[in-house]
Amino acid sequence: MTLGGYVTSAVLNLSTVVLQIMFVVLRRFFCSFQVTDLKRIFQFCVQALGELSKLVPPYSDEVLALLKHLLSIAEGVLSWGFISAYHILYGLLYPCYLLLKC
Repeated sequence: MTLGGYVTSAVLNLSTVVLQIMFVVLRRFFCSFQVTDLKRIFQFCVQALGELSKLVPPYSDEVLALLKHLLSIAEGVLSWGFISAYHILYGLLYPCYLLLKC
């Protein structure tokens, strides 16, 4: 193998390791966020919506704007795309696919 071949191989190996480290860090961050923070955000929205439901109509513009934002946040939490086994396997196997493709 030539010097250029060794350099190319070293760069590919290094980039694969960097991609794997980035995936592990991001996966841990998202899993932690999903388990703790996302649950607390949803609980806060439900509690705030419960308090708003106790108000007597007609509602002011500020209350309606707050209600709209809380419902939007709650919808985002309920439709959150949780990390699945597919995403984990894809993240592990994709760098290998890129190496084989070269």
